[in-house]
Amino acid sequence: MSTFVFFHVGSDIRLPSMLAHSIALTNPGAEIIQCSDKYTEAVPFTSRIERFEGDPTLIMTFRMNAFAL
Repeated sequence: MSTFVFFHVGSDIRLPSMLAHSIALTNPGAEIIQCSDKYTEAVPFTSRIERFEGDPTLIMTFRMNAFAL
């Protein structure tokens, strides 16, 4: 089984929704994990969401720290 992980914060979930949907269509049975902050809506087609504390104004550092955990 394949695992895909992506990071997204913010209210506009159109692009990450397209990403997750595309992964789900082309990789049936794949685990799709969304890394995010405490406030962002869960993206459709994800298997689970991992939420982290971080500063969205320092998005690259926030993403790096989320992926490191």
